[in-house]
Amino acid sequence: MPFAANGQISRDRILGGIEITESQYADALEGMLAGHVVSIDSGFSVGPEPEPEPEPTPEANPPSLQDYDAALMGMYDRAAQSMGYLNWQTCALRAHRPGPFEAEGTAFYDWMEACNVQGYQILADVTGGKRTQPTIEQFLSEMPAFVRPQ
Repeated sequence: MPFAANGQISRDRILGGIEITESQYADALEGMLAGHVVSIDSGFSVGPEPEPEPEPTPEANPPSLQDYDAALMGMYDRAAQSMGYLNWQTCALRAHRPGPFEAEGTAFYDWMEACNVQGYQILADVTGGKRTQPTIEQFLSEMPAFVRPQ
């Protein structure tokens, strides 16, 4: 009685193989001579060499320092614009300047500094091997929240 296993046939028992009929053995022999392969993964079959598994898609390039910086600048701009300022600069320049917007500008400036400290700590932990590199979304989610003074 003939036997088959992945990539082989034999008249002798094959470890991990299955028993096949004489007709299947003849088909397998003819197919192998034509460059086909024997498979028993989903039952006995003879056919062309399967397509190789596609190479895994490489991960997108991790964010650069410039990407993190741009994300912080965008976050600062959105926060300032939500309070009616043109951008982060026009809000932060009110810091420590006597006038009706001093408290708001100072709170905004202090928040930006806290975000920068946090951002540099995250990047130091990445380069020091203490954590994996975050995505931009993860990075921003770890920033302190801005609290607008009353």
